[in-house]
Parts: sequence; C-alpha cells; structure tokens
Amino acid sequence: PSVGITIDAAAAVRVSESAGGTLNSLFTALMIGLLERSGRVRRGDLVPLAIPVAGRDAAGDRRANVTAGATAYIVVEDSRYDDLSAIRQACKEAFVRLDERPGGSAALVSAMQLLPDAVIGKLAANAPTPLCLTSNIGRLPEEFRTLGTGLDATVLMRAGTVATPAEFARRGGGVHGWFWIDGDVATWTAASADPVHVPTAAVLADLMMTELARWSLVGRPWGVRD
Repeated sequence: PSVGITIDAAAAVRVSESAGGTLNSLFTALMIGLLERSGRVRRGDLVPLAIPVAGRDAAGDRRANVTAGATAYIVVEDSRYDDLSAIRQACKEAFVRLDERPGGSAALVSAMQLLPDAVIGKLAANAPTPLCLTSNIGRLPEEFRTLGTGLDATVLMRAGTVATPAEFARRGGGVHGWFWIDGDVATWTAASADPVHVPTAAVLADLMMTELARWSLVGRPWGVRD
C-alpha cells in the first residue's frame, strides 16, 4: 500500500524552522511519527533510519543508480514536535559515518545493477527490509517537473517492491517514505512494508493525515486541488 499527500511547501518550511530544523529533519520526524502511530515502535525505542544517498558528484553525471546507504539512529521522543535538533544531529552523524566508510559496499551495490533479476532475487531472498526508510529527493528541476512545457504541474513518484504480504512480514519491514518540493508544493509519499500494522492504503493515509495534523499541517491526497 502506498499513499501520496501534498502539503503547502512554505507552511512546511515555517513549521520545520520553528522547531529548529530543516525540511529534511521534518520529513524524518513525520516518518518516525508514522511508524510510532502504526504501533510498530513506542516512545524510547531506537529506530535505525535507512537513508539512501545519491553518489552523483557533478551536474552532468548521468549514471543511473549510484546510491549508497547511510543509517541514522533516532530515539522516539515526543520532544521532536518542539525541537528537531536531535533528529538533525543524528542525520548529520549518519552522513559523516558514510563519508568515513570505505567505498567498497557502495561499489558493490552499483555493480549489482548489472546482474540479472533472477540472480538478484536469490541474493536478496533473505535480506531484511528497513524498519524505516526516508528518501529526500529535494527540489525537482523545472525541466523535469513540466517536461519542458512551462506549464504548471505536479509530480508523483513512488517505489514499489514485488513481494507478498507473507514475504514482507518475514523480512520485518516497516514504513518507507519519499519527500520532494515541486514548485510551491511539497509532496510526501509513504509505503507500507508491514502488512500487520499498516495493512491497507486507507490505514496508511489516516496515519499520515493524523501525523500532519499534529504538526498543524494540512495534507491533501495527491492530485486534489482547492
């Protein structure tokens, strides 16, 4: 199950800054809140947050999937609603650890893109699914957002994993999310890899809207305009 929700970008910036954070730390807090509201974690738990990090280092770098993974360790605390500094610091520390780590694992992930699906399927058969994954895509380039037409447009992106509910349950997955700025709109999408705590899109949407309301943010299902 996956859900896309749009938020006024300026409002999201104001909320994040009022709590001493950034849009990235607000997005992280939203995902932690989503995980907590699902009942998967509770106050005081330590959440290993998986953060995909693009390896492109230049504007003209057209390599496809050059991605490494950082892990931030977030303690579930109600204080995040007033102060995002702990989440912000945890994410910074995750990026520092990634920079200090030898690049062998990242190179392996890139090399795996060349392998056939059947081989990848066998290698990943018993791989765990992240409890919480956050992918902050950032601000979409205008030429991508409008396909070069110059027209006002919004974009929905989401990732899908081919697995049965039983396979998801066995792999221990939780919730995965993506966030980006699209013109004057911020879009938050989330997907459930936990068929027990978040079994349907309706449940996921309710959890997301409730979490946004806790931040005094108004969410709209993707594609809906006033």
